[in-house]
Amino acid sequence: AENSRHGKYLYDYSLRLIKSKKAVEAIINSLDFSPDGKLIASGGEKGDVVFRDAADLEKVRRITGKKVDISSLAVSPDGKWLSAGREDGVILIFSLPGEKLSVKLTGHDGDVSGLAFTPNGKYLVSCGWDSTTRIWDTGTMKSVNILKAPRGDLAGLAVTDDFIITCGEDKAARLWTFKSDTGSVLFRAGSPLLSIAVSPSGGLLAFGDMPGDIFIRSLPENREIMNIKIKPFPGDRLVKRSTLSLNDVWALSFSPDGKMLGAASGDGSVRLWGMPSGKEKAVMRAHASGAKCLAFTPGGK
Repeated sequence: AENSRHGKYLYDYSLRLIKSKKAVEAIINSLDFSPDGKLIASGGEKGDVVFRDAADLEKVRRITGKKVDISSLAVSPDGKWLSAGREDGVILIFSLPGEKLSVKLTGHDGDVSGLAFTPNGKYLVSCGWDSTTRIWDTGTMKSVNILKAPRGDLAGLAVTDDFIITCGEDKAARLWTFKSDTGSVLFRAGSPLLSIAVSPSGGLLAFGDMPGDIFIRSLPENREIMNIKIKPFPGDRLVKRSTLSLNDVWALSFSPDGKMLGAASGDGSVRLWGMPSGKEKAVMRAHASGAKCLAFTPGGK
């Protein structure tokens, strides 16, 4: 898990803190593991991508940016590509290892809020504050389709080899195919949706919103499985901080075996629930301010 300003933390499944590393250099917006689980890539405020050893969180190397914030990151399933989405709408594609800039993808008008490679590695999918979702062929690094939501910023996406699911400001979760012209609305929440995750099997979807609600639904049946409410810690007041609140669900992630769902929240907490029971397994409040991003190690440890 990463804090928006204060650093990186490694936990086991009981949320026992294994390692921590304070980050004084820049606000951290996104992270991803290498497929072998040995490296963590993170990006944020100053436009740099930093690689750290997952065992001790020590810095291994850095890709120096252009002082344009990085909002999203994704590493390809084969570990050959790192994609970094910037707030100016540009997506940078680096070859790995070596961190050589291979191509710049353009087309988004504004922040690239979400990036994901399909499990088969055939496509890179991006979404942004311009209400569009763009599909890129990883063989040619060319755009093959643009999906247009009716309105509002898109906050995030999740992908399988068959579907794309988006969510955002208009409170709607939408399902698309890779050749869609329009997406079908899965459901509408009462507040803007901030985060999304799909289970490794592709059978469960999780969405997080601003008040702290997490919605679990089945795919492709679109059946409501359960709703989880993040409860405030004793003494916390549910007051808005500008447009955000303590209970905002900023990030969601399923464990590799699909048996756990993790959430990172605006109150600085990291929480785990068993799936499909929805029973809370562990909760840790280790971050001084909001926990912005979250990822399980590929091995699920």
